[in-house]
Amino acid sequence: MPNDILSCSWNQDYTFLAVGSEQGFRIYKSHPFALCYSKETDPVQIVEMLHATSLIALVQLVPKSPRMLRLVDVKTDSIIAELYFPSSIFHVRLTSDRLVVLLDKQLFLYSLNDLHLLNILQTSTCLPTAVTVDRRYMAFPNKVNAGNCDIVNMEDADVVALIKAHSTEVSCIALHPNGKLIATSSKKGTVIKVFTVPEGNLICLLRRGYKHASVNALAFHPDLAFLASVSENGTVHIYRLPETSGKHGLNAEVPKVHSTSNSWSKSLSSRLARISEAQRDFATARIPETTFAGSIYFYGPSSQIHIASLSGHYYCFSVNYSSGGSCPLIHQFSFQA
Repeated sequence: MPNDILSCSWNQDYTFLAVGSEQGFRIYKSHPFALCYSKETDPVQIVEMLHATSLIALVQLVPKSPRMLRLVDVKTDSIIAELYFPSSIFHVRLTSDRLVVLLDKQLFLYSLNDLHLLNILQTSTCLPTAVTVDRRYMAFPNKVNAGNCDIVNMEDADVVALIKAHSTEVSCIALHPNGKLIATSSKKGTVIKVFTVPEGNLICLLRRGYKHASVNALAFHPDLAFLASVSENGTVHIYRLPETSGKHGLNAEVPKVHSTSNSWSKSLSSRLARISEAQRDFATARIPETTFAGSIYFYGPSSQIHIASLSGHYYCFSVNYSSGGSCPLIHQFSFQA
């Protein structure tokens, strides 16, 4: 059966998965996995839900164009608003009071309440994986240096911090649900970095591998000190994050080194970075696909990671947070038409 999936994304608390396809769009409940709504329309390139409400954002390939965004109430089957943009839309994210639209190297930030345009932000990317949004912050590659990340405060819609993340272009970013940590990976995909937000202090370096492979998804555990990544070759890595002071190290104060010698300080920072770089994964899993694109998240109540793939498959792996190791695949579902 040919794959008809054009997009898939979870809502804000991962309770529903929205799927865009050549035949329209479908909404699935995550726990347990089951179809709960479907509509046949023209091809849907992007579909985004707002929590568990009936409001969705749609970008269709025809009859209009991928430059038009529709806000639709699926309960009444009515169009609430239509927004037209100067070029194609690559990504859309919703929060309780904000709408974010990614074009090629531009981000449009709206108030969701009245669709007032709050800001147009410049970036260096059109990759959906390189833009992350939550209710506090939004992060994306810097316009001038694609290895750096701009942090935007969602309340006032302004850039509040610049994180110097990588020497090459950032291609995947994730924010912790509490808004205090950010994980980044470059196009090389060999190292994942974790920083504090908005300060930009480096917490740790995580080694994914030595061969280049793009990281296509990153996710923090909402309660425990773990981070998961999935690369384009279908390998899942789960890392135990360092715990210092504060709950799971998420509220920890990062010590700063003060010295009159800049060269000594730089040398020490370099040595510490090399030591941290040795941190390897705590657990692993393997998606039964030769190439992967999609999303991942931790399902805390059952010690699982859930993965939605653009191949049209939904995977559930069991994670042992005490001993780590290999994570067995316990459930697999299909969401192809």
